[in-house]
Amino acid sequence: MDILVKMDANILKMAGLEHNKIPMFKNDCGRTLSSHALMYIVKGCGYFEDALTKRIPVKPGSVFYLFPDRWHNFDPSPGTVWTEYWVLFDGDKAKQLFGNLIPTKQPFYQYGLSTSLKEAYENLYWTWFCKTRFSSEYSLYLLHSILAQVFLKINNVSPEIKGSAVTNAKAAIKRAIEHGLPFDFKEFAKQENVGYEKFRKEFTKASGLSPLNYLMCAKMCRAMELLSRPNLTVKEISMMLGFEDPFYFSRLFKRREGVSPENYRKGLLRNFRKAGLNMDS
Repeated sequence: MDILVKMDANILKMAGLEHNKIPMFKNDCGRTLSSHALMYIVKGCGYFEDALTKRIPVKPGSVFYLFPDRWHNFDPSPGTVWTEYWVLFDGDKAKQLFGNLIPTKQPFYQYGLSTSLKEAYENLYWTWFCKTRFSSEYSLYLLHSILAQVFLKINNVSPEIKGSAVTNAKAAIKRAIEHGLPFDFKEFAKQENVGYEKFRKEFTKASGLSPLNYLMCAKMCRAMELLSRPNLTVKEISMMLGFEDPFYFSRLFKRREGVSPENYRKGLLRNFRKAGLNMDS
């Protein structure tokens, strides 16, 4: 299910991630955009083409740029799905701020699978889903990180990026939630050989959220993904996320999203029907 994050900064337009995306374009119609975009495919296979590029196979690790007012067409292979990360931005303003990080000729590259690039995309989403005082500034930093990482890699410059306890924690939280496992911050800090209080302060400073608040945001994001699967009940989703009381889970979801889980799912279904699609289970 497509997850969109609306940006209120001048450079950033939207960012998102889409798990198990089904083919969307019909009869190779494609489309054009008014802004730049950078796509990153982390799972699945398909194709990409634009007005100046013949159709190219897409596989895990592929990145491709979408240029404003240039026709493009891309999708998973028929009958399959893929997982994509993307960011939509004003390329001219990004160039003014960051320099020449956007290639002008070739739009498609085989970047490879990268934890740091995935985390930059995911953190860009998290920053705007769980807004903090400096969300706009941090989002610009993350956009720069995404553009710079891809630019360096496609130009054969690959500096080593070491993970910190905070980045390791975010990755571990994601894995735990995806597998329905509890997460113990104190035990994690112990494994990282850092005191819990020091870890808590570093995590809060780096992310703008306390560890527990970040964990709750992560669970709500996962809930939004799971609600796109009609074979799962709200109670089942609640249990998968570690909430023993589904009513408590529903209250938390409504407090954060403004609608109940049931009504959120109904909204997804309406959007799919308008697009002539079925919700993929």
